[in-house]
Order: sequence, then structure tokens, then C-alpha cells
Amino acid sequence: MCALAPAARADGGRLVVGSHDPALTSALSVAVSPRGLSVVELPEPLARAADVADARREAVVQDAVAVVWLCDDDARAHALCFCDKAGHLTVRPIAVTSPLAASDAAALALSVKMMLGPPPPPPAPPVVVAPVVVASPPLAPRAEIEARPAPPAFAVEIGVGELVAPRTAPRFGLAGVLALDALDRALGVGLGMSAGPSFVGGDGRALDDVTLSFVARGQRAVGPLVLQLDLGSSAHLISADDGAAERRTQISLDARVGAVWMIGRYLVGLRAGGFYVPSAPTGAIGVAADAIIPLSLRRWNAEALLTFGLSFPSL
Repeated sequence: MCALAPAARADGGRLVVGSHDPALTSALSVAVSPRGLSVVELPEPLARAADVADARREAVVQDAVAVVWLCDDDARAHALCFCDKAGHLTVRPIAVTSPLAASDAAALALSVKMMLGPPPPPPAPPVVVAPVVVASPPLAPRAEIEARPAPPAFAVEIGVGELVAPRTAPRFGLAGVLALDALDRALGVGLGMSAGPSFVGGDGRALDDVTLSFVARGQRAVGPLVLQLDLGSSAHLISADDGAAERRTQISLDARVGAVWMIGRYLVGLRAGGFYVPSAPTGAIGVAADAIIPLSLRRWNAEALLTFGLSFPSL
């Protein structure tokens, strides 16, 4: 067993723990925090007093004031090992083993605190030099800064609204949008799905329209709101209930503007816009002269949606 080494002087920094014992780590944190020390646990535990070479290496690598671990001494008796910054090893026999009870951990932490020695005297007060006053623009009031929300890193949204042209019909949607931190969340990308009736040209029959969408979103916080512009493309899976025409998929170009109000992690807002179907014919579409003509969406369609959602400030 090594002789008792001179007390190591704690001058701020790290105390490294070489045993994976939550009670000991917690008690040491409470005991040494008034000295400005942080407690760091090694990923690979130390188990014997003979591990002092590893402890000395960790003290240098971690720039630690000391390394502490529960060990077995040369006689295989349970002990508390303490290796200070200079590499001196202190081994104190103990009657407890890991996992430690809270009272035993507190007693060992007090022993470590004593081995660290008294805290250093406070530094001399610095010489006060009269500051040079440089005029600077006034800062925005704190209330104004807090009222300007940051766009969320990720948002899951539910949309409920109406197809308003060429005729009104309910629309329901679900979307997820990821904002890019590299661009200060001013640009995001997302995927969505919506469903609801649409209308065929000419005879104005209703169609079942299930839509899968890709969206690129530009957004900016203005006051308590986040203004957004969505541009993208959608695949419309359309079909008619009367069986007069085959199912069909059409591609549209989409554009919407919106304003969202952030309420903590929740958001509520309004979006309006529409979609343009390049493949839609300009003439009448439907059944004519006993011939089946493929169904098609209108070329121009407008919609308005009320949006509710949940935002995630970070990922």
C-alpha cells in the first residue's frame, strides 16, 4: 500500500471518477462543486490499485486535479484509491463495496474532499480601468425580441379547408416540413398528403382526389407571425364513383402563401393558393356521344386551408 501522499490542492478543473457508481459520482459532485470542480466519469472503469499507471495517464489527458476510484489493494482488500495531479497515489481501506448506499458515498466524498486540501485563496481584485464609452445603436426592447418567434426546425401540420374554385369542396391534409439550419431555417422541404373531392372539366362531375405532394418552403419571422411561401409539385390520384372513366394520375404545380402564429410548440395559421394542371385539356371533358373520355382535373384550381400543427424547435 502506498504511503499517504501530500494533499493535492484543488484549483478548479476536473475530478475524474474511475468507478461506475452513480451514488459515488453524485456525492462527489455535491462535495467539490463549491470549489469549481466538475466531476467526469471514465468510460472504462479502474478496479485495482495497480491501475495507477492508467490513472496518471487519465489525469494528464483530462487535465484533472485527481483521479478517484474504488479499488482492491495488493492484499485484495477493498479500498479508495486517490491519484493526485502529480501522480502520487493514496490508498485508504474501506469496508463498503459498490454499489454504494447514499450515506457511504457521502462519507467517501468527504474523504476525497479532505485529500484535495483547502481551496486556493481568492484572486486579487483586478485593477479597474475607466471604460471607453463608444456610442452604439439602441438595442431592441426585450419584449420585442421575445415576440419574434424562430421558425421551427421541424413541423407536423394538419390542414382543414376548402377547394374554392371552380366549386367549393372540403379538403383535408397532413404534412411534415424540415427547415434547414444551414440557411437559418429560411428554407425548408417537406412531404404531404391530402384528400377531398375535385371536379372534372365540362360537366363538372365530382372526382375522388388523393394527392401526394412535395413542397419547398421559404419562411421568415415577422413580429409574432411566421410568413411562409410554399412552392412544389403534386401527384393527383383521381377516380370517379360512377365508373364512367378509368382512374388516372395527373401532375400539378402548386403555390401557396400563409401566415402561422406560434404558440409555444403549437402553431395555427391560414394558407391560400392553388394548383395548376399542365396536362388538363382546355375543352370539355367527360362522356360525350357514348364515348369514354379520360377524366381530368381543371387546369386552374384554388384552395384555402386552416392549418394546425406541432413544431419541434430542434432535432
